Amino acid sequence: MPEEDAPGRIHRPGAGRPKNQPRSDVEENLKSQLEVRLGGDPDDEAIVFTDRTPVQLEEQMQAFQTPISDDTIREWLKEQKIRLRKIQKSQVGGSTLDRDAQFHNIADQIDTYQNGWQPCVFGGHEELIA
Repeated sequence: MPEEDAPGRIHRPGAGRPKNQPRSDVEENLKSQLEVRLGGDPDDEAIVFTDRTPVQLEEQMQAFQTPISDDTIREWLKEQKIRLRKIQKSQVGGSTLDRDAQFHNIADQIDTYQNGWQPCVFGGHEELIA
């Protein structure tokens, strides 16, 4: 919008407070802090997330003598398209209520086969146990 078309306009377009931009050394430190805390969607490379909040990252950066505000970190994460998400691990095979009973059952199975001179499988190898 040209200036002459905007009566009463005080600032020119694009003027105003500049956004907080982290210095390159600060940005490198942020990247190093997030390096092992990033996750993503294996089907969509554009989806990247971290479990670290801007406040947590601010505290980490303070510990490394790199002061930066959580607001600046929040803006930087937004520009980098890094989302905040709780990282969850899924357990393959579900959960077992009584693991001790599970191991006793395996031991009983091994005893049954050993007493009958049947081959037992240990770690992928068949062995005849006497």
